[in-house]
Formats: sequence, C-alpha cells, structure tokens
Amino acid sequence: MASFFIDCESVHVWPAATDCPADIAGGFYKLLSPEEIARANRFRFEADRRAFVVAHGTRRVILSKYLRIAPGDIRFLYSDHGKPALAEPRRLKFNASNSGSLSLIAVTLDVEIGLDLERMEAAENLEELACRSFDREETQELRSLPPEQKLQAFYACWTRKEAFLKAIGAGLAAPLDSFRVAFRAGEAPRVVSCSRRMGAAADWNLHDLAVDSNYAAALAYRGRFRRVCIQPRIDPVRLSASGWPEPTAPAAYGEGTAAATGGLE
Repeated sequence: MASFFIDCESVHVWPAATDCPADIAGGFYKLLSPEEIARANRFRFEADRRAFVVAHGTRRVILSKYLRIAPGDIRFLYSDHGKPALAEPRRLKFNASNSGSLSLIAVTLDVEIGLDLERMEAAENLEELACRSFDREETQELRSLPPEQKLQAFYACWTRKEAFLKAIGAGLAAPLDSFRVAFRAGEAPRVVSCSRRMGAAADWNLHDLAVDSNYAAALAYRGRFRRVCIQPRIDPVRLSASGWPEPTAPAAYGEGTAAATGGLE
C-alpha cells in the first residue's frame, strides 16, 4: 500500500501515466484552477492538452493526500521563472515534470527540490545540442563516448542539469553551461562545479530516477542526503475510479509542525 507519511530524510517520487480516455481526463479537468485551465487551452493538439490536464490533476490528488485537503482547494504560487509552490506556508515542498505520456511529482519536507523527466529520443544532432547547452568539458566528454553510449549519456546530463536549475528556482534563466555535472556511465551523479551564487558544488545531491526504460529522470536538492522512494506508478483510470480524497483531518505539514506529524497512511 502506498504511504503518504513523509519525514525529513525522504523524498517520495510518484510516476503517473497521462494517457487516458477523454471522459477520464474530464474528471481531472474539474480539479484545476482557472489559471491551469487557461494554460491547458493554449495547447494546439488535444493529446497534449489532455496530458497536461491529467498530469496537473494527478499532482493535485497526490498533494491532497499529504496535505489532507480536497484536491481542488490547493492553491499554487509561481516564481518569476515559473516554479510552482504551495500558496500557503507549508513544510511540504514539491516539484514536477512531464514528458511523453508520463509525469513525475517529487515530494519532501523543508528543502527545495528540482525534478526533470525526458523521453529519450534518438537524434543525429545530439553533439550540436550539447554544444549549444552544455559546459565545454561536458560537450567534450560526450564527444569522446562510443556512439552506443551517447544517447543515454546526453539525457543523463540534460536531466541532471535541468533538475539542478529547477532546484535553485532558476529554470532556463540560468545558462546550462554555467555549471557542470558528472554523467559518464557508472559515475555517481553529482554537481562537479557551479558558480558561487549557486552554492558549493559539494552541498548538492543528484539522483537518477529509474522510472521507465524509455525515459531519463533526475532529482536535485541541497543539503544532507535523503532516501529517494519511487512509488507505484499511478494509472489515471484507476485513480479516477477510486474517487478524489476528501479532507479527513486538519491540514498536515503546515508551517511549524513537527517532522513526524501529519502523516497519512
């Protein structure tokens, strides 16, 4: 059984499918805020619009189980660079990412986190993309790899860098070549170097997330090491059939609550 109790030493990562029938997506649509609905309606293609709706609706359902409030009652604020956060002061922190037909949401306490998910797609211009986006040494390292290793290496580097930028709240406002990460096969994920304003490289933790063989994913946060617990994949059809959770107790993980308070089993 999935657990919605979390402590200061853990990060929960929830994979969720985003492809489902239109009637199921309609249930998630009803959970969204007017701002989220407006964003969904900007998508040109129905499949992309539906994936956005299901991903954001699922995000609300997951967060509601930790917070013990109804999914539609959750309010978000967005940073200048688009990073979402809970509108009311909470110890609960989260980040999310969507790609292809999969979405991820990561949840922890007290520390900002960054999460990136990318569907791996073969391309002939990987080195060209690296030249435009990666640190010079990262680009040289990618070029030195055998052809059969380049695809996974490229996406390992990309997702680790994106997760790092999302953790500091910069998004693509900070250049991808302003810091360097390790990404060779068999090499532990880590920030090798970064600018002073990003903090000391040694203070950062990076994790690869094995959520699907067709995807690369990474998590970043600053501070002491935390256990990463990948939860069972969520099926939107089954989630919709189970009904949306109603609040069963005062909102959990509010500002000033004890670390072990407010879990939901």
